[in-house]
Amino acid sequence: MTIKQAKIFRGDKCGEDNSLGYHALKSEIRELKKQYKFCDELVDELKVDGYKYLQGRICDIHDENKNMLGFDRGKAPTEEEIEDQIFAAGHDYIEYFVDNPTLSFHYDNERLEFVSDDGQYISSGDVLGSEECRELAMNDLWENYRHDHPRGADIDAELSTLHFQCESQIAHFRDRQAFIDKIKTHSNTIAPQYSLVDYITRDCDKVLQFIDNELRPCKATQGKLIAMLIIVLHDAGYLVEYNGKLSDIHKAFKDAYPGKVGALTGIVDYVNSYNNDKYTGDKQIKQEALESLRYKLK
Repeated sequence: MTIKQAKIFRGDKCGEDNSLGYHALKSEIRELKKQYKFCDELVDELKVDGYKYLQGRICDIHDENKNMLGFDRGKAPTEEEIEDQIFAAGHDYIEYFVDNPTLSFHYDNERLEFVSDDGQYISSGDVLGSEECRELAMNDLWENYRHDHPRGADIDAELSTLHFQCESQIAHFRDRQAFIDKIKTHSNTIAPQYSLVDYITRDCDKVLQFIDNELRPCKATQGKLIAMLIIVLHDAGYLVEYNGKLSDIHKAFKDAYPGKVGALTGIVDYVNSYNNDKYTGDKQIKQEALESLRYKLK
């Protein structure tokens, strides 16, 4: 049953005995909890607005809780009620302050009396008239009020919890967005970080597995093998054009396989020797040396 339907059946009647109103409010809360889960599925740009919308609905239902069940979450006790509460529970409050010192006074176990923060004697009457004691009394009055309105208190507690959860989510996404903005602001000062996948043009899983099969078993640093992998992958269309990028590709290999990648200068020499009749150095790669790798890559 909806809140509107409950009002039609009950009219303007208000109080703890309004069962239709109570169950209508519980039904509304169930719907809010469902919508709370929906918010997590929204795109980031709408998440905060979604949680704010729910907070607005929660405030509306707090009002309906007052209208239908008579639970006033803003109810403040009168001075007479506070004084009566202190008079009725004064002995308990004195015992409480004996064990729980405040910023203004505490119980001196040697002098067996209350003293102020500057060491002056304070009578029990002064303790009962303190702001700290008034706060205790108001808290007890509020708990008594909740006890006398169990249905209204139940609705209030569920709504308060949901409101806090929405507030937490809003804070989370605002902090997250602030972090994203900080990254964007400082992105120009951060050196780009690349991995092997940034240089692979297609079939990434296949290529990574191929590389891993060759380098994982190696016990020593590899220079010629790295150069051969770069050449074979490039010739087969799996690797970007490496001219001008060998330094970055070398770093990506080193990050992926620390301790297994040789010096950049040697790898550059090996790569430059490929299909280069004018190369006269000792780091040379010939076509026939690549056949085995080409076969494995198929």
